[in-house]
Order: sequence, then structure tokens, then C-alpha cells
Amino acid sequence: MSFEQVNPIKVYEVNGVPCKIKAVTSAGIVGTNRTVVSAITGKIIRFMGFAVCPTLTNVALGNIPTISFKDGSGGRAFVLFGVPNGLDGSKGLPVIDSGYDETTVSTGLFADIGIADCYYTVFYIEYTPET
Repeated sequence: MSFEQVNPIKVYEVNGVPCKIKAVTSAGIVGTNRTVVSAITGKIIRFMGFAVCPTLTNVALGNIPTISFKDGSGGRAFVLFGVPNGLDGSKGLPVIDSGYDETTVSTGLFADIGIADCYYTVFYIEYTPET
């Protein structure tokens, strides 16, 4: 029998301040400028990773969703992902210590979802930038 230590709450340090990783899960409906994480005054939202899977209805129909995460409503896209079709579980980008990208100060994290509805979980941290 083997055991592995698991840290259920990841904590990152940004500018000397500890930041706990947060997650938001939602049913993503096809459309543009869908709010994933609302803007937080004076904070940056660092995109750390995500998981996404198509709905069972769309799997049956063969519809493969796409999802693009971006800096604000109508802002710069920084992750575009096509979801593989099938029932083999969720896909996405694993949480990595450096994260993938971030919003500008006081700007929310948004998504454009194309072709078909899906479910997603986004992992992120929020922090105050140095001035």
C-alpha cells in the first residue's frame, strides 16, 4: 500500500502576499462575453488552469464546443481550446504554478463559448499588483 501527501488547498505568494487558489464551475452556454469571474476592484485575476467537457446531449449529437478565455468583455483572448468529443472525461489545461495569463487590473475574466454548450471549472488566484 502506498500513500501520497495531498495538499487540498494550493497557496501561491504574489508580491509577498499569500493567495489561495479559487475555482468557479459553471454550465457554459454558447455565446460571447460570458462572465467567468467578475471584476474585483484593484485586483488582477491570474488564470491558473481549467477543465471543460461537453454536455451529454452535445456528445450524442457530435457537437464539439470551443471555449476562449479573455481579459474582460470583448478583451484580448489568451486561451482558445477545442473540446475533444466523447465521454472520456474532461479536458483542459492543468493548474501550473506560473499560471497561463491574467487580466488587467479591475477587469473580469470572460469566455466566448462556440458551437455547443459545455461545463467548465476555472482555477484562478486574485492579487493586488505592485504599484
